[in-house]
Amino acid sequence: MVKDTGRQRRRNHPTQAKPSSRFYDRFTLTRDEPLSLVPGDSIQLHDESFLTIDYFEQEYQESSLHDGIDVDVYAIGTHFKSFRQCEDLGGFLADDAQELYMASPKKRYHTTLIKRKIKLTKTNAPYPAFRSQPPHSTYVCRYIKTECSVIALPADEADPGRTALDDSRKRKRFLRRPLAQIPKHSLPRYTFGDAFCGIGGCSAGARKAGFDISWAFDGCGATCEVYADNFHNSDVFAAKADEFLVLNKDKLRVDLLHMSPPCQTWSAAHTIQGRNDDANSASLFAVKELLEVARPRIATVEQVPGLLSQDNRSIRRDLR
Repeated sequence: MVKDTGRQRRRNHPTQAKPSSRFYDRFTLTRDEPLSLVPGDSIQLHDESFLTIDYFEQEYQESSLHDGIDVDVYAIGTHFKSFRQCEDLGGFLADDAQELYMASPKKRYHTTLIKRKIKLTKTNAPYPAFRSQPPHSTYVCRYIKTECSVIALPADEADPGRTALDDSRKRKRFLRRPLAQIPKHSLPRYTFGDAFCGIGGCSAGARKAGFDISWAFDGCGATCEVYADNFHNSDVFAAKADEFLVLNKDKLRVDLLHMSPPCQTWSAAHTIQGRNDDANSASLFAVKELLEVARPRIATVEQVPGLLSQDNRSIRRDLR
């Protein structure tokens, strides 16, 4: 066991072998309330970030005072931050102080910067699984943040046991989960329509939020087959927008309508003409008629930022 305040003073004896700089023993930080730590423990630091300790490291510095050696002790491990500290994710999970993300696989902190020991659960289960209720101080990490993205924690990074879900099974459960039977006495759910649906990413989110997926359509038949396999209780149509709009319009009304018309024409990456440019561009002009037919309470449109460029001002004007 190593007992330290973070810095030790040892006499420099020429005959004594210099100990290894890395160690995995128990380390006790001496202060008003001694804190005992071992590799595998998770800690909160004074900068309000977090660390799961892999090992400790001793760094030796010769001192001119009394011909001795100063020893600094560091904790090295996986570094985590709170979503509350992240300003570039549009507020994602910022209201939940218990949710952390993995910021760096390896970080080194002086032991004097340790604030307290905490309990941290690493899982690839979707939010809010394994989240504890206050006043418990259990933190949960289910995401890794890279320079340009946030990705789900893979199964091999999760804690062993029930917190680690097999990734392939998790995907199937997310996409193919059957809708729960609603008791007859319960209130009806809000309805959702998915225009230009793809394989159903937006529909999956709406279903998870509790919406009843009424219908969806997409111009690609193969894509619609995948969608139908994942949304058994929804009507999916392999049709272009103009073909879909001639259906029985009374059955197309929904509370929430999401539209994701093809974006290739408006993308900054679109540098040469494609054979489907005209059809893709025309799809955008179906938005107005879709709104008139579905008459949703709320409507959302997904498009690339290129549509807002100065070159496309006339297109935006026509959409009004």
